[in-house]
Amino acid sequence: MASSPNPHLYSPSTKAGAVKAVQELQKETVLAVDSEGVHLGKTGLLTLLQVGTMSGKVYLFDVLKNEKEQDKRFFKDTGLDAILTSSDIVKVIHSCARDSAALIHQFGIYLKNVFDTQVAHLIIEEQKGRKLPSRLKLMEICRTYSTEACVYERKEEFKNEWAIRQGDFWATRPITPEMIAYASGDVTAVIPEVYETQKGFLEKHCLLGIFEARVKEELYYHFNKAARIRRKLRNDGNVQAILKDMSKKYCLGTDFQSLTEKDEISALSLLRLEEAYRYPPVIQHLKEASWRAKAKKLEESLKATEQTYFTGLDYELQNVESGGTVDMKREIRRLKKLSVPIINQIFCEKYNANTPWQKISSNDIEILRSFRPIEETYDPVVLSVYQKVKHIYI
Repeated sequence: MASSPNPHLYSPSTKAGAVKAVQELQKETVLAVDSEGVHLGKTGLLTLLQVGTMSGKVYLFDVLKNEKEQDKRFFKDTGLDAILTSSDIVKVIHSCARDSAALIHQFGIYLKNVFDTQVAHLIIEEQKGRKLPSRLKLMEICRTYSTEACVYERKEEFKNEWAIRQGDFWATRPITPEMIAYASGDVTAVIPEVYETQKGFLEKHCLLGIFEARVKEELYYHFNKAARIRRKLRNDGNVQAILKDMSKKYCLGTDFQSLTEKDEISALSLLRLEEAYRYPPVIQHLKEASWRAKAKKLEESLKATEQTYFTGLDYELQNVESGGTVDMKREIRRLKKLSVPIINQIFCEKYNANTPWQKISSNDIEILRSFRPIEETYDPVVLSVYQKVKHIYI
């Protein structure tokens, strides 16, 4: 669906208008919902809530009094809390975990009757035979389940503004036309076609019961340990099953680059190095080859002429000290040493020792958490910023 030509924007200073808008929204049976914020999640401020209707109207609710303070009564005073917690109105959301965590911990709002398009995609893929389907970006969801739905055309380029450059981007005011276009696109994209296509598949294959249980798991993932354990056990079981089949399918000496099945490649990536010894030699061989492929990719990134986008260590590279071979440990130390001047340059150009953690971009936080800079070879700015973010739960 195309974005609403004139999205309605409300803020704490225009609550009367917001109340009337919410009264109109309460007449709907299906709404698209999304939110933006500063490292959105349990501790990251929710700053903007977007709501879209099946007919294409978009309503944006700015919950900030100023760039640092939320209006904690905004949802209750406007009636938005009743919509979000209603069992009668379906809320279509793409990847609801962070939105849910922010609403619960910052406003005491527990979402109900959520249709998560990410969860629906995973279950649909599992029904088609996948064991470890990948999570998709909203743009990819649109391409997969719709012929017309699309996000804001500059979404990825625009997202770099806060993912790479400015952590508190969504707290800057006033809200610009481009921010409005981006935020609106995230709700017009999921209804009606993506929602109806996914819902139809789930109904046809009698998967709604499983879907509802998995959505509940997603809603509570960031603050419910049991939900995280359930997901981990499910994924671990799938990884083990895939690796068991691979140990029968392949022989020692199989070239890792010859693997084409996505589930097999994912299973090797998720297998921890210290657990690889429990599997037959062929799996150990393929795991090491998988690790070395990631290490080679990292080195190519580090040696690129222009460092326009540098990410943290891939998950597969992070646990080498606890289970890798002597050669692998030596290799990761070499790569970390190679990364020091790049990391120093990135952080010294953008931050200083007094920069608050909220202003650190999400990409840079990931760099710090994965590289864990503590050596004196790192600039004091890097060491200072790392101390601020290493214990922050986002």
